[in-house]
Parts: sequence; structure tokens; C-alpha cells
Amino acid sequence: MPKQIIIPQDQLQEKFLTACQIIEMLRHYKVKWETNYGAPNRNNLRRWEEKADAFLSSLSTEEVNDNDND
Repeated sequence: MPKQIIIPQDQLQEKFLTACQIIEMLRHYKVKWETNYGAPNRNNLRRWEEKADAFLSSLSTEEVNDNDND
């Protein structure tokens, strides 16, 4: 079921900047991994994937009704 993210106004800028940094680093290491396979590149990508997972887990969320039956 889809979730809605709830961020207090006073934390919005910080959360946005963190999300942008994580996305940028994920894309950087994903491209690097796709062009140059190897343990160091995969480990860097995995590290940023873990940071993304931790960031998403830290957000307050609530389930929302999904009227689309995709």
C-alpha cells in the first residue's frame, strides 16, 4: 500500500537536502558501477543504497488508500 511522507515544516529543508545528496550519490555510483564493475564500486553503491534505506526509514509515514489497482 502506498505511503504518504509527513515532514514537519522546520525539518523540510534539511530533509530535502539530505534526499538530494543521497539521490546524487546513488546515481553517481550506479553509473560508475555500470561502466566499471568491481568490488570498490559495488561497495560504494551498496553504502549509498543503505543510506537511502535508512533515510526512508527515518521519515514519518502513513498509509494512504490507493484507488488505482495497478
